[in-house]
Amino acid sequence: MNPTTLFALPDSSPQDADVLLLPLPYEQTACYGKGTARAPQAIWQASTHVELWDEELDFDLDSLRFHTAPPVKPVGDEPAEKYLARVQAAAEALHQHPGLVVGVGGEHSLTPPLAEAAVGGAASLASLTVVQIDAHS
Repeated sequence: MNPTTLFALPDSSPQDADVLLLPLPYEQTACYGKGTARAPQAIWQASTHVELWDEELDFDLDSLRFHTAPPVKPVGDEPAEKYLARVQAAAEALHQHPGLVVGVGGEHSLTPPLAEAAVGGAASLASLTVVQIDAHS
């Protein structure tokens, strides 16, 4: 199975989505280990095994509408600066919609362009929160 949406839920339009997902399959600046480019697909795959109902929060994840944007893939030997500029532009475009923008990738270098895009999309800096989740095996 090769899911194209998180939790294998139906894809929503960007305008109607509560959560806008931006897959970022990138691996260029990682200095230890390999596989960061596979992070988005691995997360999508693992998400099909997640229980959507959270008993403690009394919340069902499938009550949210998710939109998966096209992945921003590196092109050939594209320099990191150019790729990261494209990531920022894609995130800025998603911030034009009311949902929460979530970049999904494995490279640490992805955080700055996503944060820059969020600053531009925030109503005020006081309303801005950046959450970075990092996992290593």
